[in-house]
Amino acid sequence: MTGQWIDASLNGGGPYAAKSYFFKGDQYFRYDWTSDKTEFGTEPVLRAWKLPPAFAGDFDTALDGRGKYAGKAYFFKAGEYARYDWKSDSGDAGFPQPLTAWGLPGDFATGITACLNGEGPFEGKAFFFKNDSYVRYDWATERIDAGYPQPLSAWNLPGVFATGFDACLNGRGSYKGKAYFFKGDSYCRYDWATDKPDQEPRVLLRNWPGLLELLAAGLAKSEALKWIWAAQPQVTAYMAWLQTGVTFAFPLPLFEQALQTHFHIDPAWPANKKLGYLNTIAANFAGLTQALDKSSTIFRAHSDKEAAANGYAGPDGTANVRAYTTFNDKVSFTTLFPQGCGPNCRAAIVAHEVIHYVDNNSGAANNHIPEWYEPPQADPKIPKYYSAQTADEAIHNSCSYASFSAHLYYGDDRRYGYGRIMD
Repeated sequence: MTGQWIDASLNGGGPYAAKSYFFKGDQYFRYDWTSDKTEFGTEPVLRAWKLPPAFAGDFDTALDGRGKYAGKAYFFKAGEYARYDWKSDSGDAGFPQPLTAWGLPGDFATGITACLNGEGPFEGKAFFFKNDSYVRYDWATERIDAGYPQPLSAWNLPGVFATGFDACLNGRGSYKGKAYFFKGDSYCRYDWATDKPDQEPRVLLRNWPGLLELLAAGLAKSEALKWIWAAQPQVTAYMAWLQTGVTFAFPLPLFEQALQTHFHIDPAWPANKKLGYLNTIAANFAGLTQALDKSSTIFRAHSDKEAAANGYAGPDGTANVRAYTTFNDKVSFTTLFPQGCGPNCRAAIVAHEVIHYVDNNSGAANNHIPEWYEPPQADPKIPKYYSAQTADEAIHNSCSYASFSAHLYYGDDRRYGYGRIMD
C-alpha cells in the first residue's frame, strides 16, 4: 500500500474537540478519540466546510488555531490559506489570503507540507514543516521564532519519517500529549513531554481502525462518480432521443456499443422495447448517485471481527472480501479494501456495491455475474458468462453499471474490477 494516503489532518475545535478530521482529495471523514475509530463515512469537503471553491480539497495541510485564534481552523494550499470558524460552522469571509501573511521564510512562503501545534513545554507554538526542514511560529507574537528554519533531524524521527511526512496531528483524550506523524500507510508517535518518539513506526491498518478503509473508499467514490457523471446524462439523452427524436448529443455508436456489451440491449430493437429496460437502468443510476451523495451515513468501515460476524472472513479470522452491502442499509468496507487493489478496481467495487444497496434484485445468481467471467474461464459456482446474460438479468447486474460507466468515460471496454485488480 504505497503512496500518500493522507493529504491533511486536523484536530477538531469547540464541540468537536474530541474529534480529528482526515482529508484526501475532495473527501473527508471524522475520527473519534473516545471510541478510537472512524465515526462516519466520507463526505465532500466543499459541501461540509463551506470553504472557498479553490479549497474544495487536495489540501497541503491544516491546523487548529491557538491563543486569540482558538476556535478557528486553517487550511493551507500552495501559496494561500483559508480560515474556518467552528462556531459558525463555515469559512470566514475575506479568504483565501496569501501564505505570506504568516511571515514564513524563503521557500516556506510558497507552500508547506504539514503543520502541528506544540503541547506541553511547547504550548503556544506551531511548527510548519517542508520536506526535511521546519520553522517554529509563536501564536502570541504572530511571527516566526528567531533561528529558523532548522533541519527536521532535530525531531529524531525514525526511518522514512526523518526526511519528511504527509500529515500530522495531536492526540486527544487518553492520547493527549502525543503527536502522530503519518507517511504512506504508516505512522510514528511522538511524546511531547520527553521531546522524542516513544514508539517504532507502525502500520495504520488495524492500529487506526477504519482509517485506511475510508480513505480508500473516499478516493474510490470520487473516481466512480467521474464515470457515473459521464454515463448518466447519456442514458437520459438516449431515452429522450427514442421518445421524441431530440438530438442525441453524444457519440451514438459508442453509447449503443456499451449498452449492448454490458446490458445486452440490441440497438436494432424497437424503441419501446429498449425503453422498458432503460427505465430500470435510469432508475438504478439515479439511486446510485443519490446513495453516493449520502456516503457519510451509508459508508462504514468494518473490522475483521465485524466482517467475520457477518460471514465475510476466512479461517484465519481476517476479512476475505473487500466490501459488502446490505440492501437499503449500509455499504461496509473491510481491512482488505485498501490492500492489493488498484484505484480503478476500488472505484468499480464502490459502484458495484452501491447498486446492491439500491437494487434488491442485484444479488440473484443469474443477475450477479462478474464482469471478468468470459470464455474460456470455467467456474461451477458462476451460472453463466457475462456476455451470455439476458437483458432482463444484466439490468440488475451490479457489475454492468460500473463497467458500462467506465466504457463511456474512457471510450472503450475496460471492465475494471476483480478482473483487473491492480489497475
